[in-house]
Order: sequence, then structure tokens, then C-alpha cells
Amino acid sequence: MNPVSNTARYLKITLVIFCFITVVAAADTALWHHVTIRMQAQIENEVANLKATGWSVDTREVRRGGWPFGAWIEIQKPQLSHKNFPAQPFEAGWAGETFRLGGPWTEFLRNGLTVSLPGRQVARIITSSARATILTETLRLHISEDGTVMFHAPSAQVAVAMNLVDQTVALSRLSGRILIQPQASAGATRLGLDVLSSTLSTSFLNAAKYPLHNAHLVVALTTSSTHPESPLFSPEGYERLLVQTASFSMGSEATSAHLSFSGELTYPALNGHLTLTLLNWHDAAEKILNIPRLQASLAPDTRVFLERILHATPSSGLSESHPVVAEVSVVNGHAAPALEQLLQTISTQKIDASHLRE
Repeated sequence: MNPVSNTARYLKITLVIFCFITVVAAADTALWHHVTIRMQAQIENEVANLKATGWSVDTREVRRGGWPFGAWIEIQKPQLSHKNFPAQPFEAGWAGETFRLGGPWTEFLRNGLTVSLPGRQVARIITSSARATILTETLRLHISEDGTVMFHAPSAQVAVAMNLVDQTVALSRLSGRILIQPQASAGATRLGLDVLSSTLSTSFLNAAKYPLHNAHLVVALTTSSTHPESPLFSPEGYERLLVQTASFSMGSEATSAHLSFSGELTYPALNGHLTLTLLNWHDAAEKILNIPRLQASLAPDTRVFLERILHATPSSGLSESHPVVAEVSVVNGHAAPALEQLLQTISTQKIDASHLRE
């Protein structure tokens, strides 16, 4: 074969490849410029809307990035704050290390917006009836056009103070979604939350040294029938708190005790009833007897009763496979009776334990 013709053929192939790469690179660059300019305009529009509704916005350096494998706008040290005033009676704030809108090109194949928050963030809201602080790290959000926000993070801490509730909760490997419908009609869901967490711990349970697993919370706030136009963060804009499920396991094994709550409460008064369902109660009884705080709160006969059922031959009425069910009254956000009292007064009419009594 003629070496000259081979050389010409290789040069032609090389030229075609070079032209193809050049065209792709030019198209990628043009697309990157178009997308980043559009995202920057979106951010500026949202900042203007926030300022118009009473929020203060502070940002440091704003830069574009991601080329050639994606596109994003990155804002350093962003901060939001909202002061309490009559038309919008709440105080709120958020601060993070970095705010990034966009991502790899594959993210743009999905509808909505992708937001990454590398590093640590803190959010806080204070209303007339509640106070909440949320600390997260490396949070990722996907905001759909229908108002649904999907999220996941390796860890988070949530501190809530509401009526008689004052608790801090630590979560790991959490994910879920938030539904936001500011214009929802009276009685419909205005805010919804569905969150899963691999493990959960609180200051109350830390001393017990029994971490909770597979926590799942599904709740919704419905629009008030008397103040449907109230701001999203105003308590008077809501009427009911629907608890579809609030559940967790007292271990990672399939035989671990599993506790769940469901019910309906008025909001923001937090009055109503919850149904408590306990599966694998035998495991729960063992753990309760090993938690000094709970064991000390038990009446002597209740402690003896629990010890007996742990070592008794189960009857058909006291089978481990049968759940224990109890109704819990909630008054001003406080369960009455409290957990310790509930252990003393839980209804034995749900299970037949008569054969264990002398």
C-alpha cells in the first residue's frame, strides 16, 4: 500500500476528529454560557422576590463553574434573615458555607432545579408558639415544578421547642421530601413532610444507650379555614396537624421492638389524640427494664409484671406477634400521660395477661 495515501487517510481522519471535537466543545461552551446566564437571572429574580417580602439577603463572591461537564452558579457565604413584624409574625434566618445551583449535565435531564449545599448550614425559625433550629451538612435538594422538594444529607440535628416540648434530635443518613403548596385551599395540605432516617437519638434516649433505627415521619399541615391567606410561616395559617406515621425501631434486628404513632391534632394548639402501636413488645420490655430512668418510674407491681411476662410461656392472648395498642391524649403538645406514666397505665385489656397474676 502506498505510504503517501495512508498518510493522507490518517490526516483526513485526524482532521474529522479534530473538527468534531471543536464543534462539540463550541456547542458545550455556548450551552454553558446560556445555562449559567439563565440560572444567574433566576437567582437574581428570587433574591428580588425575597427582599420584596421582607427578607434580607447577603452574599459574598458569585461565580460560574462546571464547564465542560456541567453548569452551575456558586455563591459563597450566603445568608438570609427575616425580622418579626405584624404582617408576617415570625423571625427566621439561614446561613451556609456555599450555595450551588445546577450540577453535571445529567442533572438537567430532570425537571426542576438541583441545589447543593456543601459544608455546614444552619436554619432557624421563631414564631409565637414554636422555635426550631436545624443544623445540616452537605445537603442536596431537588426542587420540582409542582412544589415538591426532595432532599438527602448524611446527618442533621433538629432542636424544637413548642409548648411543653423541648427536645434535640440527631439524625443520620436522612432523606425525604417536603411538599409546599402556599395557595392550598382551606382544609387541604399546605405543608407536608416525609422523612426517613437510618438512626435517631435524643437527649432523653442517650442515657439508655439504645439507638433508635429506621425512623420514619410523615406529617401534614392543613390550611386554616379562617385565615387561608396567612403567610406560610404564620401559625394561624394552619388548622390541623395530621400524623400519618411517626415510627422507629429499638434496634436494627427484625425482632426489635417497633413503635409507631398516628393521629390528628389541632394546630397550633396541639390538642387531640394519637394511637400508639407497639410491635415485638417482648424486646421493648427487656430494654425498658434496662433503662434506669424508666425502670425507676415504674410502679413495683408493674416492674414485677414485666419481669414475669419476659419469662412466662406465652398464651394466645399474650403472643409476641400481637401488637399492643393504646390511645394517647395530647394536651398543648404534651402527651398525657407521659411516657413513664403510660408504662404504668397501659391498657391490659388489649392483651390477656390474667394467667400471669397470682
